[in-house]
Amino acid sequence: GGWQNSAMRTTHLPAILNMMPAEVKAAIRDVQKKTSAGSQSSSIQTTNDKLFLLSEIEIFGRTTYSYAGEGTQYDYYKAGNSKVKNLNGSAYYWWERSPDSGASTTFCIVYSNGDASYNGASYAHGVAFGFCF
Repeated sequence: GGWQNSAMRTTHLPAILNMMPAEVKAAIRDVQKKTSAGSQSSSIQTTNDKLFLLSEIEIFGRTTYSYAGEGTQYDYYKAGNSKVKNLNGSAYYWWERSPDSGASTTFCIVYSNGDASYNGASYAHGVAFGFCF
C-alpha cells in the first residue's frame, strides 16, 4: 500500500502526535508530501501529513532505490550534515517513506553508516520523522 496506506502513516505517527504537548500539536501544520504509490508503481500520490518520514531524495538529493518525484533535498542534508541516527548510543537504520522501486514489499532506509539502502517492510528500524510549523 505504499506510504499512503502504511501503518506508520495511519497509526504510529498519529499516536506519536497525540503524545506531544498541546501547544506543539496546535502549531504543527499539514504539509503535502509526494510519494510513489508502492508495489513497484512510479505513480506519485500526494498526502497531507502533520508528521512524515523523509523520502530518499529529501535526504540524499538523488534516487537510488526509489522513484523520482518525491520532493527535493532538504537544505540540512544538502549542507553535508550527517545522515547517521543513533539508538541507545549506537548508529542504527532508519526508515524513509519511499517505497523501494525494485520490490513490492520493501521501503527505503538509511543504513547505519548513513548510506541509502532498503529493507522489508516487516523489519523493525528507527524512525526520524519530520514536521513543519
